[in-house]
Amino acid sequence: MSNVIIRPAIPDDAPALNAYRRQSADEPNNQVTYSAGEYTRTVDQEQERIIRASTVDNQHMLVAEIDGEIVGHCVCAGRQALGALRHTAGLGIDVHMNHRGLGIGRALMQAMIAWARENPVIHRVELEVFTHNVRAIHLYLSLGFVVEGLQRQVYFKYGRFVDVYVMALLVGD
Repeated sequence: MSNVIIRPAIPDDAPALNAYRRQSADEPNNQVTYSAGEYTRTVDQEQERIIRASTVDNQHMLVAEIDGEIVGHCVCAGRQALGALRHTAGLGIDVHMNHRGLGIGRALMQAMIAWARENPVIHRVELEVFTHNVRAIHLYLSLGFVVEGLQRQVYFKYGRFVDVYVMALLVGD
């Protein structure tokens, strides 16, 4: 993992990040909420999302890069609509299927958790994970996340209904 760079996303990443996310959604048996053909965000929308993540006080986006190619990303987005929920941020992460098992996901998560701990707004980081994604569940548990609940048949993927665990980490303690 020595040649992996973890860094904040910048607006110039939008084309590569958009292509990466489309490819990720199209992977067979992917572990993201999008299915093949469902990722429809444009490059301009991706760029707006990156800008928002770098300017809003309770959002952050990271990318993992190898030799200039994006091989993973992680986003932590606080809720904006209600002041009572601004301290709660949803986390999403994905690592390209050819680069899994190399520690990139852990590095992205550690960097994002460090950001959340330093952020004066964020108190709670939460995520959903498919119950069959044992590798990701193990990673999240090892980083201090706890399973707070099971949501049954939330998604329809792979030709069947899929359950998710809701997991959270309190970073403001």
